[in-house]
Amino acid sequence: MPIGTKQPNPLGLFDVIGNAAEMVQESFQLVNAGRLQGAYGGFVVKGGNYLEGEGTLFTGMRREYPLFGVDGTEQRNETTGFRVAIGALSAPRSRYQELFEQWQKEGRLAGLTDDIDAAQDPTKRLDSIIAAATDPRQQAELGLVNEELKRNVSLIARQREEAAGNLIQSAALVAETVNNYNIRLTNLQNTQAKAEAAGDQTSARMYGAAIANGRAALDGAVAIYIDNLASGTRYTDAVIQAQFQRVKEELNRKPVLGNSLVTRATLFVRHVGEYRQNRRADPATILKELLASAAPRP
Repeated sequence: MPIGTKQPNPLGLFDVIGNAAEMVQESFQLVNAGRLQGAYGGFVVKGGNYLEGEGTLFTGMRREYPLFGVDGTEQRNETTGFRVAIGALSAPRSRYQELFEQWQKEGRLAGLTDDIDAAQDPTKRLDSIIAAATDPRQQAELGLVNEELKRNVSLIARQREEAAGNLIQSAALVAETVNNYNIRLTNLQNTQAKAEAAGDQTSARMYGAAIANGRAALDGAVAIYIDNLASGTRYTDAVIQAQFQRVKEELNRKPVLGNSLVTRATLFVRHVGEYRQNRRADPATILKELLASAAPRP
């Protein structure tokens, strides 16, 4: 059914505000004292809709809906919509290759690691200095400095562990993007073949250009994934495995893409281990394994 009474935008789409409640990306989860509580609930909509009166039309309006009805069928709601966001690269097309090569170079030259040798641990070195000091006052002052240093080191370690978890999630999403690009590329190739069979050379050439762009996008996504592998080796295997378990638990609570992303994350952790040993990755092999791990779609 048409929504609202306002005119569509230049793209022919009706805006959400004032017409339908807008579905948000994250599922409902209780927050108490700034902390997340319990498991994920249904989906959340915001903004209200014109059918329920002016009292619901404000940006702070939030409402939770169950994912399924009492009879087990998918939730259907005529007053809920979603917002489409379209973005574009701001750099000129002539600089794409230059920027991509620069990004690759900087990403693969990064050789940092979170594996600190005990002899290089500044807090342990300071412990030795404090133990060797003979002035009690100096020992006390150095002790205070050392405690603050240990707190900072602990904070940095936690932040790096969280960064490792974020990397795993990001790589899983890149892997999902690779699969989506491949599906789009396959559809374009099939459509081009139909156009050629029908003798429509104009459409065939148009699809050919789209296929070339699609291949470039697919190759770029695979390169990003491989750079994520290089970044993954900056963390010890123990950190990667611990964060993988945390990420897996979080993804298993997501109702839509959770299972697929867990599969992608599992493959990424395996690829990080292989990259750690070989210090390289073959793009063709990586692409083949990413597509083979694609979750079956209904």
